[in-house]
Formats: sequence, structure tokens, C-alpha cells
Amino acid sequence: MPYVVRCENLAGLKDKWDGIVSSHRDRVPNASFPPSGSGLRLLWTRLDRHSRIKWFYYTDTRDGVAIRLYDEEFRQLYPDSFIEMAKEDGEEWVILRGKALASNGDGCKQQMLEAFDESWPAARAESWPAAERRPTTPPGLSTPFD
Repeated sequence: MPYVVRCENLAGLKDKWDGIVSSHRDRVPNASFPPSGSGLRLLWTRLDRHSRIKWFYYTDTRDGVAIRLYDEEFRQLYPDSFIEMAKEDGEEWVILRGKALASNGDGCKQQMLEAFDESWPAARAESWPAAERRPTTPPGLSTPFD
């Protein structure tokens, strides 16, 4: 299921996720999060330069998760931060993917979703009036999709 999520610190979120996955290691022994290492550190540095970016699109798939960033300016500046090939299927906006994380609704993935600062189902967010979509709207933005 897709969610609109707010995250003030993706590096901190990733640290939380590492702890969650570690506590479920018996059920998700092959879990991984591409990109990793220097690629992940570079992504955090780039996001820190754009403090306005706090809203992401999160999906929980059959055996993993993905965080997408729909931000054209960021994409033009840092095209290599997007880890999937452009196929016009939505995957080209992925900046972080979790693989081998068990099935939907698993306790591990539920805890990962709960680690975000704020979240709600994407279909619900799209149907709300703009004023109700983001109670903590940064100045100059009206919806989580700006």
C-alpha cells in the first residue's frame, strides 16, 4: 500500500530501520537497502542541502519497501540519486529501496512505516482538502505534492 510520509531526517530514519531489521533478523536474514555506503551518505548530504524536502512517497511491496522523491529540481541537480532506470512506471523516482523484508503486513515492515514522523495512506491524502493534507505545511507550500 502506498503512503505519503514526512521525514525530517532520512539518515536518522535509516538508522531506526537498521535497528528494526536487526530485531527481526531471524525472519529477514537477507534484508538490504540500496544504495549503501558512500552512495547513501551522498544522498543524505544532498538532501541536507534541500531542507525544504520533507515529504516522500513510501510503498510497501510484496517483499520490500521503496521511498520515492517526486521533486523535479532535486532530480535535475542529482540524477544519480535516483536508483532505478527511467521507464515511466514510477520506479524512476526511487531514492531508497529495502529488499527481502518479508510479506506485507509483517511486523518488521509495520514498524518501519511507524518510524516516519507522519504518514497516511496516499489515496486518503489525495482526497483531503489541501488545508487538511499537511497540518505542518512549510511556508510557501500548500500540499504534500508541491
